[in-house]
Amino acid sequence: SIMKRNFLKLVTTEMKCLRRMLGVTRRDRLRNEDIRKKVGTTSVLNFIKKQQIKWFGHRSRLPIDSCPEEKCDCYKAKYAA
Repeated sequence: SIMKRNFLKLVTTEMKCLRRMLGVTRRDRLRNEDIRKKVGTTSVLNFIKKQQIKWFGHRSRLPIDSCPEEKCDCYKAKYAA
């Protein structure tokens, strides 16, 4: 899950990018929802939640004794001690 500090950083960075795309500053006092509508996107947090649900569904269909991380070479190299 996303920690509260990371959550706030994600939202702040997302809105900063969207405002910059539109050429809008915070002084213009537009709501985040209005900016997202103009850009035609949804919140990055909604995207993350959808991906987490998809990953959970993927993992829940795997056999119990299967762990994809153990079979990945990059995982072995990174966490081998």
